[in-house]
Amino acid sequence: MTPQARAALTHHAPSARDQFEVARTGDGDESVWGYEGSRTIVSGGGGAGMGAAVVRHLSDLGARVHVMTLKEPPVEVGELQSVDLRDAEQR
Repeated sequence: MTPQARAALTHHAPSARDQFEVARTGDGDESVWGYEGSRTIVSGGGGAGMGAAVVRHLSDLGARVHVMTLKEPPVEVGELQSVDLRDAEQR
């Protein structure tokens, strides 16, 4: 096996976190992926699974995250509204 083929087999793709890491420039400006000072809303699922990953990632990028969900989010958020979005009376 050639060294190039071996390298291709052992190469691991970067994680989503690595791909969207906030890049700082020398003057302290955020990249286009930065959410510093922004407010975001995650409605439904913010306490588990992919929704929780979104909440964690937005928080890591500097956003103030507001969550509407049944379960407690994995990180501290700006505001948590415990609501069952399946229930028409709670929407």
